[in-house]
Amino acid sequence: MRQIIVLCFLAICVPSESFGEGIFGLKKGMTLEKIKKLDFGHIKQYEDESNLFFVEQPKKPQGADYVYFVMIPEMGLMKVRFSWVIEANSYGDELKRKFNELESILSKKYGEGEKIDLLKPDAVWDKPRDYMESLENNERELSWYSIDIPYPNKAEVEVVVMEAGASRNPILFLTDRLYEGFVNLDYYFQGFHDYLERENSQF
Repeated sequence: MRQIIVLCFLAICVPSESFGEGIFGLKKGMTLEKIKKLDFGHIKQYEDESNLFFVEQPKKPQGADYVYFVMIPEMGLMKVRFSWVIEANSYGDELKRKFNELESILSKKYGEGEKIDLLKPDAVWDKPRDYMESLENNERELSWYSIDIPYPNKAEVEVVVMEAGASRNPILFLTDRLYEGFVNLDYYFQGFHDYLERENSQF
């Protein structure tokens, strides 16, 4: 019964807006005040990270559990992360379904990217039913990277990255073992990696 509920929940998680339409109105260099006007929900600041803000259970995109904003002094908004928390069976069916839905949306907007669904040669968790265990134990990678973002998106977005994983604390429900997985979708705006390189070169 719980799995049916999970699948029904996933069915409505596909964004009702296109991620490409200014990424829900978000653009490079926006101030926090301008972001608040887009009404994602209550924006909170991390206590130990002055540049990092987040929204728990945001109003958009539909079904997302978190939205994170990286704000750089004198530069404004430079990175956005959308995050989904997903309950999946040991085969990872629900997690892969969500990942594939988002991949389809991203490919249509940003062109074909590079998808990686790689199991390490020496993996212990190497059976199909071990999919979530292999993610949980860092024996598998499930990700998608944009390769060459077409104009006009290239003027704003430097790279789009999607990554899936599993929590190291599996959830136990009755006799069915469900895992807590996640799908993170990151947008890096032009200049963000240059900023990180400059910051790292100072140490």
